[in-house]
Amino acid sequence: MTMPSLIANHREKETVTKLKKFYSTMSQAYVSIINDYGQIGEWGETNSQQEATTLAASYFKEYLNVNKDCGFSEGCFKNQDYYTYSTGVAIVNFITHRNRYMFRLNDGSAIAFYTHNKDFSENSTIVIYYDINGDKMPNVFGKDLFQIVVFNDRVKFGGSTTTRQEILNNCLTSGYDCANWILLYENMDYIKCPDYLKSNSTAVKCK
Repeated sequence: MTMPSLIANHREKETVTKLKKFYSTMSQAYVSIINDYGQIGEWGETNSQQEATTLAASYFKEYLNVNKDCGFSEGCFKNQDYYTYSTGVAIVNFITHRNRYMFRLNDGSAIAFYTHNKDFSENSTIVIYYDINGDKMPNVFGKDLFQIVVFNDRVKFGGSTTTRQEILNNCLTSGYDCANWILLYENMDYIKCPDYLKSNSTAVKCK
């Protein structure tokens, strides 16, 4: 095996390990938050979308090893557009797209919280972006940047998709469900052999 292949395999294993650990941390944190403050639908009304995002971030902060609290300002994520790895479409700029509350963690990773509305209900969700290496490159959805969603009753990588095909398609088109794929199948083969995975409906890794 060549040196580039060894490096790539190491990075993939590191990504899988970090994502699984992050998912466990956030799931356990939300259980504690429910015990202390109730589910999302019980958090009530706020005066603005930004205030709602701040509230959500403050609840989770209690259970995270935060090195720097950037709030809505620079210092945790790069001031640049973040793209999907497969289509090259710009998804978000954490600085110019307001209402992302950001932390940098002790391990060098970074997270950003986002709520869609100023008031919380049973149908509300909290979107959490997780960059496994902070503001270091490549800063690309599906490679080092992933999404987790907090629903009223649970924490889930990606969105509401559940089937293998839905998860793969969403990963390949937007990058949002790539973390879901990694959590389920413990690989990033959607980068290595996307055509094979698309054409073989039961395959969850390359040949």
